[in-house]
Amino acid sequence: MKGLYFLILILLLSLYSCENPTEAVDTLPEVQTLFFPNKEQISQFSSDSITDLADFTTFAQYLKVAQQKACNSKSNLISFKERNTDYNVKSFTECPERRNFGCNFRTTFINIENDLILEYNEVSHELSELDEYLLDLISKEYDYNKSDQQNKLVITITYTEDVSITNFKETLIKIIQTITRIEESQKIHLPCYLYMGTNFMPPPPPPPPMPKNYSP
Repeated sequence: MKGLYFLILILLLSLYSCENPTEAVDTLPEVQTLFFPNKEQISQFSSDSITDLADFTTFAQYLKVAQQKACNSKSNLISFKERNTDYNVKSFTECPERRNFGCNFRTTFINIENDLILEYNEVSHELSELDEYLLDLISKEYDYNKSDQQNKLVITITYTEDVSITNFKETLIKIIQTITRIEESQKIHLPCYLYMGTNFMPPPPPPPPMPKNYSP
């Protein structure tokens, strides 16, 4: 009788152990794929343009590879996975062996250094305030409200001290989420370009003119 009892118990346990993994698999969250700025632009990249952040532990290691690609006239597509999302991000990096002088007309710059937003080489906002900063910037730039007269939005990311690749990924995610959220809420398109390891700090504004009756 005891033998029959143990046999039934073993059968019940085996049935439970077989069904339980199936339930666990069913509850696994689906992995999403995010393309920034969009899938159409990302699809134009070749496989040798992809830089997987999983291959690096620090931002400096990544930047060295990205700069070498720039010197070889190759594009740079950043790829990484965070939680349940695969990110594919179009980015730009300058070659340190040569300097490129691009046309900066009709361009709005946001320079992020050490996860701080800079204006004229002075800290103006924390990165956590990027939403408010960008919304304020857009409200002042009338071009973002006209589909045929849009400024380019160039966001630069650089660090004076080396940081972990995890830190860099968190910064990228913050920027991508902010841009996406503002585009959806404001019903506008922000032609955004991400530059790594450099900034385009504009000169400070000129001093106000002297009054006519001024005498030294």
